[in-house]
Amino acid sequence: KVAKTIGIFIAMFCCIFMFNSTYCATEIVASGQCGDDLTWQLDSAGELTISGFGQPIYLDHDGECTPTPWELYKDQIKKITLGDNVSFHFSAFRNLTVLESIEVSENTTSYKSIDGVLYGVLDIGYVLEKYPAAKKATSYEIHPFTTWISDYAVEDAVYLESIVVPEGVTSVNIGAFDNCDRLKNLTYPSTVETITWLTFNGCDKLKWVRNQSDTTMPLPSDEGTAYWVDEKGNRINSSNLENGIAYKIKVKNGLCQDADGVWRYYVNGSVNENYVGLATNENGTWYVKN
Repeated sequence: KVAKTIGIFIAMFCCIFMFNSTYCATEIVASGQCGDDLTWQLDSAGELTISGFGQPIYLDHDGECTPTPWELYKDQIKKITLGDNVSFHFSAFRNLTVLESIEVSENTTSYKSIDGVLYGVLDIGYVLEKYPAAKKATSYEIHPFTTWISDYAVEDAVYLESIVVPEGVTSVNIGAFDNCDRLKNLTYPSTVETITWLTFNGCDKLKWVRNQSDTTMPLPSDEGTAYWVDEKGNRINSSNLENGIAYKIKVKNGLCQDADGVWRYYVNGSVNENYVGLATNENGTWYVKN
């Protein structure tokens, strides 16, 4: 009888302990409005939940980010959960350096969480919206359906050393890899058309970005010209920086007809007047003697 009584007390104690633990894990730390039809709450486990309808945007008239309602708690936010009708905007989720995952409602069709990484869903493919800064991975391959990378998408990544951008991505937007201070290697496809300013700002260990066709490119800067080069440093293409965006420019190679109607033989954008031999272009094979 004594043993039975002790057993009952132990069971009651365990129930009370489990109840208190559960309660503590879901205690609301802070909450409020973050838009006309949006609310937010942060619990003691570090989960920030945004519910309602709309998009939390925190930009001033000059396009600069302004403080969010959860700014005081940014060092506590480990997980973000977006409700059914909540849209993502980078300005609301910057500088969250302990964020480990982002989840979305099962009912939303506009976003998808893949292994805790947030992607936007479009008819033409995915948009990488946000890679959690404190996701515990040293390497990451962006989803193969991705077509572009949003502003500050992989900002402040604490552990990332290597990133692979898949074939089909055409644009890498402002500050996409901003302040990834452990990033050493980045592989990108030939489909990339623009690399926007501040893309690699603060990536002090990243010296080259590598094309999947095994060419490399020095990092674009805010001024001057960045060149595409081969392993020996020979220029093979160039990117003129205009209005903060690096545009890939196709350079002439082989037998090309210029605007004056004259055919010339080019090597990496320059006329080679000493070349003698065969050259093939879309019109056939020709014997060249400049």
